[in-house]
Amino acid sequence: MRDTIRQYVDAAMGALPMDRAKDLAQTLIEQLQAGRERLREVIQQEVKKQVEQLGLATKEDVDSLRERLWKLEGPKRATASTKRTTASAKRTTKKAAASTE
Repeated sequence: MRDTIRQYVDAAMGALPMDRAKDLAQTLIEQLQAGRERLREVIQQEVKKQVEQLGLATKEDVDSLRERLWKLEGPKRATASTKRTTASAKRTTKKAAASTE
């Protein structure tokens, strides 16, 4: 890695031919993109793990429950119930946000 960094510095100072400097720049861009992708994956995994540990319902959980409710109570009743649940969730979220400030 140090050799690669040294080559980048040399390229920046004009010690390398232009085509070699372009190759090094492209390599650096590819490495940064790969690192960014790995970081994104790690963050997604950690968020998922934290949500699971907190016991929060996922979008899939809510959708599944909504479908079950629709089957049990019919579309009109399920829609009304969903609206109440959504409004309640928004109030709860606002209260939680206010208490952390």
